[in-house]
Amino acid sequence: MIDNLLTELKGALRQDVKQKTGLEQDKADQAIELAGQSAKEVAEEEVSRGNIQGLMQLVGNKGGETHANPLVSKIGANFVGKLVSQLGLTPEVAKQVEGVVVPLMVRFVSQRFQEGGGMGALSSLMGGGLGGMLGGFFKK
Repeated sequence: MIDNLLTELKGALRQDVKQKTGLEQDKADQAIELAGQSAKEVAEEEVSRGNIQGLMQLVGNKGGETHANPLVSKIGANFVGKLVSQLGLTPEVAKQVEGVVVPLMVRFVSQRFQEGGGMGALSSLMGGGLGGMLGGFFKK
């Protein structure tokens, strides 16, 4: 079931990224994969710092403004850097892509966290590490 949901979200992201940013399909797919890498890196860094509370606040968000969370800003900055350095996008286009992808990704993870009952659900969604699901999900 989780695999189906992840595949569905990736499909939605693909379409949104392509339509809202004008990226070609292959670049849109690469951008989505880079978003997963960025989320995984930031989540792992926060876990190593002991910032479980910050991660819980992020995934516990019930549809509020995701960009108000400092972790979303960190993910976004990491992602924009990857888009510029690895895909050769301009900073303006990279920021536009970030504005489409990151909020969708955060809302998806938050929804699954709430539906599944909290930390246990997050742990199962994330696999072996907090960022495992995000990194793997964007490679499907």
